[in-house]
Amino acid sequence: MYLLSDYTNLKQLISEFEGEMGKNQISIMKKFEDKLSFFTNNIFFSLFIIGIIGLSIRILFLHIEVPIHSDNFLYFRVAVDQVTGYTAVNLLANDGWPYFLSLFFRIIPSNNFMDYMAVQQFVTIGISVLTIIPIYFLSKQFVGKKFAVLSSAIFIFEPRIAQNSLFGVTEPLYIMALTMSLALIFNKKYYLNCFSFIILSLAILVRAEAIFLLPVFFLIYFIHSKINKKSLLRSLIFLIIITSILFPMSIIRSEYLENDGITSRISQGMDHISSVGNENQYQIISIITDGIINMLKFLAWSQIPYLIFFVPLGLILIIKKIDKYEISLILVGISALIPTVYAYSFASDSRWIFPIYPIFCILSAISIKYYLQKTTKPKCFIIIIFSIMILSSIVYLDWKDIDKEHELEIYNLSLEITDIASGVNMFYPESAYLHVAGLTKVENFPVSSNQYLEKTTHSIWYIGSDSIEDVITNGKEEGLTHLVIDDNPNRPQFMLDVLINKKDYPYLIKEFDSLEHGYNYQLNIYKIDYEKFYLINQIKK
Repeated sequence: MYLLSDYTNLKQLISEFEGEMGKNQISIMKKFEDKLSFFTNNIFFSLFIIGIIGLSIRILFLHIEVPIHSDNFLYFRVAVDQVTGYTAVNLLANDGWPYFLSLFFRIIPSNNFMDYMAVQQFVTIGISVLTIIPIYFLSKQFVGKKFAVLSSAIFIFEPRIAQNSLFGVTEPLYIMALTMSLALIFNKKYYLNCFSFIILSLAILVRAEAIFLLPVFFLIYFIHSKINKKSLLRSLIFLIIITSILFPMSIIRSEYLENDGITSRISQGMDHISSVGNENQYQIISIITDGIINMLKFLAWSQIPYLIFFVPLGLILIIKKIDKYEISLILVGISALIPTVYAYSFASDSRWIFPIYPIFCILSAISIKYYLQKTTKPKCFIIIIFSIMILSSIVYLDWKDIDKEHELEIYNLSLEITDIASGVNMFYPESAYLHVAGLTKVENFPVSSNQYLEKTTHSIWYIGSDSIEDVITNGKEEGLTHLVIDDNPNRPQFMLDVLINKKDYPYLIKEFDSLEHGYNYQLNIYKIDYEKFYLINQIKK
């Protein structure tokens, strides 16, 4: 009897405890949802928070102590030349980004070239982060304000976009310009349409392939404004604006590039395809087909890790809903992909897909909006998506992060090489730092590129050579004075053999051994004794 009473009391206590726990959980969940509602109701504050997080992730993986040395160094050179008033001949057709960058270089209170390189990287990071603003205004025309914020978040946390913004290259400015022009062309106000074509014209100066979007933008304008006398007159004004921007730059480029950097690049591309295909129709079709296949492969690869769950469904949904806005978006995407076919016919680089990432963000937001209508816990779903985006961005950037210690060692070894040799064999990618090493030999910076490049050790390609003897014989005419042999496993075996069997090469005099100087990376510098080299070759013959 007592046991039954105790059991009843215990059951009542457990029931009361569970009731209190349930109330606490509901209370916690309600507070959580209230806080989440604050962000969805305060759009620009949400964009600010997203921007701060995206900026923090990028800064976390930025290494300003490592000099830029690849394509970004070419943009750096041109931007510095703009500051000094020097114009290098036949250097860079897409010079819109260096021109823009030079505006920042002019106000740097420093004579240290590393400060200029850091500014270049900070500018691209800043542009990439600020792109969430035009993406928001573009996206809200398709998915509304709250989901437009989600589009901005998808963009800023996209791992490849985040990584690309660290390099100081042209894509961040190009993507921002295209997004701004696209957002403005959809607006009904005429003066904003004018700004759309102005910005698109500037985008063409950044990347010439944007010219493929010009016809589409005119088409979009007529789709939204209808064809009448008023719209035709305004389109003529747009054409005058475009010409007034592009024509003067085309003349300037023609003077030092020997082409306008815009239409001539299209004709050069067609000529290139024709020459590679030996003007054979079937071979030309095969080249173009390969470009389309490679483009589709990179298009699929660009959806990993999480866009693949949203973009395909988003595309299906806008096709089902299709109206003038959706048609315009699809036309822009197709037009942006057309020039990549030529690029993918001869090389592979995911960067060529980046300009259509803002469209991916819109498609993803459309999909997420659809998913949220099907779930009973939409806010938890949003939290999970945000967590996955941020985590995947951090994991990807960590996976692709450079080996800073190795890069700094290679840079310091490049300084050693420039102190010893005037001409060496190419040992790419490590040899890319040789151009940067020349900057350390100028006293006052900024200076024109010809002043420090003439102090740089010249690197000589040896493609087609299958022995050390061929490398030396062919390289002598180009100024080869030393051989640089490192233990990179990607080097030809006949180059690596020098490290293993030095005695077989008596005409190579070792002048530097990195291991003997405390470096972890093995790199030896050998002076070529040409007299002994030719004497030995004559004896062999």
